[in-house]
Amino acid sequence: MRQKFIIEKRGVHFGLLNKGRPWGLRRISYEKWPAHRTIENHIKVELVLFCLAKGKAVVDIGTGKQEVRVGDCFFLSKNSPHYFKIYDKECKIYRIAFSGNNIFRDVKKYLGEPKKIFHPAQPNEVFETFQKLLDEAHSMRPFRLKMLEKLVPVLLTTVRRNHSESNSSRDPSNRLWQQAKNWIEKAEPSKASVAELARACHCSSEHLSRVFKKHSDTTPFECLFQRKMNRASNLLTNSDKTLRDIALTCGYGDEFIFSKAFKKHFGEPPGRWRKQAYQS
Repeated sequence: MRQKFIIEKRGVHFGLLNKGRPWGLRRISYEKWPAHRTIENHIKVELVLFCLAKGKAVVDIGTGKQEVRVGDCFFLSKNSPHYFKIYDKECKIYRIAFSGNNIFRDVKKYLGEPKKIFHPAQPNEVFETFQKLLDEAHSMRPFRLKMLEKLVPVLLTTVRRNHSESNSSRDPSNRLWQQAKNWIEKAEPSKASVAELARACHCSSEHLSRVFKKHSDTTPFECLFQRKMNRASNLLTNSDKTLRDIALTCGYGDEFIFSKAFKKHFGEPPGRWRKQAYQS
């Protein structure tokens, strides 16, 4: 049976036929919401991920009302009481709706407990990943759905490793965490390594690992690896570079090792990933 979906300017609706597929994607969108718009116990699907791209709002995900600002991400579910109100003049929001009996288990695998608000240290990286999913959805063909589904874990991982549990400026590890994130953003993937990152932050690799664990529940190596894979995916889709050149650009001296790492991360070898991108 062919996958049915509706493409609109602000997003893509996948319909009920997507139920039962990995992640059970129902909708991906980027929307403008007016001031005072309110959602209260109105979600009709299992889980919806929101990311505030502009403005301010108040949200209650079952832990009390809290203010959310630009970059904050949170989940609302039909299975639990919820409240979401815009109180700025206008808000811009990324939204992804999921369905399926296993969606909570799948999300928890990448994000941990979804009943909390995620505060990204680098909102722009989260926005870029959301936009990548939206662009992929807008260029959809039925055979491209698998590629879109492979980008969902990438988004969830990006949200998780950008999340900072501590927003206190008096926490000395907070400054180091921000410094490390900024270095990863600007560093060339071909030269980026945990040792170089630790040297740039003037600390040991062991201390850096403890800081990353505290603020993002991940490791410096995983963050650098994610950055390299995102760069590789972009080059495969938007350039004519050979696989060898892309491997070197991303810090891999061996094309075979690069292909193995790429397939482990995205579930597809780089050659097939590029072929599917060209077919769209």
